[in-house]
Amino acid sequence: MKIGVFSDMHDRTDHLELAMRQMRQMRLLDCGHFMFLGDCTTPESFQRLIELTWGLPLDAVPGNNDYELAIMRQLAACSPAARLHPEHVLLTRYGMKFSLSHYPKYAMQEARSGSVDAALYGHTHRPCGKCTAGACWPIRGTPGQDRPHRLRHSGHGFPHHEPAFSGFQRMMNILDVCCALIELPSAQGTLLLGAKKKAGQSNGLFYEFPGGKVEPGENARGAIIREIREELGCAVHPVRMLTPVRHRERERIIRLIPFLCRLEPCALPRPLEHESLGFFSGRMLEKLPWAPADLPVLRQWMEENR
Repeated sequence: MKIGVFSDMHDRTDHLELAMRQMRQMRLLDCGHFMFLGDCTTPESFQRLIELTWGLPLDAVPGNNDYELAIMRQLAACSPAARLHPEHVLLTRYGMKFSLSHYPKYAMQEARSGSVDAALYGHTHRPCGKCTAGACWPIRGTPGQDRPHRLRHSGHGFPHHEPAFSGFQRMMNILDVCCALIELPSAQGTLLLGAKKKAGQSNGLFYEFPGGKVEPGENARGAIIREIREELGCAVHPVRMLTPVRHRERERIIRLIPFLCRLEPCALPRPLEHESLGFFSGRMLEKLPWAPADLPVLRQWMEENR
């Protein structure tokens, strides 16, 4: 999973658009998640930021030059994927712990504590990147660096697509796999699709949520649409992403990225790669034998639907 990180737009939406164009030209625009570290300045700029992240998850924090925060929070509330957090927030994304803030003091405190995998900040307008106690605090940099970058001056604004700091390299050595939780409304409540694996496969005859590996150059949202088309022969619309979970295998760690999905009109799932499919109530789901990696995802859905 690639995360695009921006900071200090200062109402210059033209520079944000330039950054996106440059990323597209460099074929780096396959991020599946975005983070903004403060100083959009106006609600109009924040709305443009939301539009340019194409409905993908956006975590943002305010800066010292952000005005009319109440309006910005309303804009975030109206978006299915954008969140405007307090000025300093600790988040878990894709099994990694992030500290987000506009201000260096918070990032330095978290980096020195060693309690996060990455501490990100903006504000200084100086390119810099450091690692302390195994945690990274990348700061807005130039095109030759990895994370938050300058949007104030023309010619800056596209992050490098490879990790620039060793701490990120340590975190990224895992396999991203996406899965779909396909809901079906009914008179008895919401039903959920379970797919029974074929005998002879790994965890054969156990149930799982359909999905598969995120391919190179692909984001998780695009991957789940492709995988469901291949496995079930139908189209789905990913509504939102749930909290990813980690599953350790003998030689690798699987990071399972679940998407709550709905079927497109007239779509009919077929078991092209499974023994059978079924839509089940919450009570029935708990009785089915589930593959170990999918159990935490099922529990997460059950908790939301109690």
